[in-house]
Amino acid sequence: MSTHLEAAAEAGVAGQVELREADGGAVLRELPDGCLDALFLDSERTEYAGWWPHPRRVLRPGGLLIVDNVLSHPDEVAEFLALVEADAEFTSTTAAVGKGLHLAVRATA
Repeated sequence: MSTHLEAAAEAGVAGQVELREADGGAVLRELPDGCLDALFLDSERTEYAGWWPHPRRVLRPGGLLIVDNVLSHPDEVAEFLALVEADAEFTSTTAAVGKGLHLAVRATA
C-alpha cells in the first residue's frame, strides 16, 4: 500500500498539495479565510459537524470540499453532510467511488 505522499506523487500533484496529519478541527480553526482550493476530509468522521463552519470558511470561492467514506459510514457523516447541503453557498453530490465521496463546490462570487 502506498503512502499518501506516494499517492500524491503518482497523481502528479506532490508539489501542489500539503498533507497534514494532525487534529483536523484544530488545523481548520487556525487556517486563514479562503486559503484553500480543496479540502479533503478523511479523519474522525463523527467530529466533522463540530468543525463547521471552518471547512466553509477556509475554502476559497470555487473551492472543493471532498469528504471520504460517506457511503461506508453514512451515520457518522450525516450531521455534517446536512450542514453542507443546507448551506446555499455549496452545490454538492455524492459519488459512488470507493467507499463514497461527497463533493461540494463553494459558489463563486
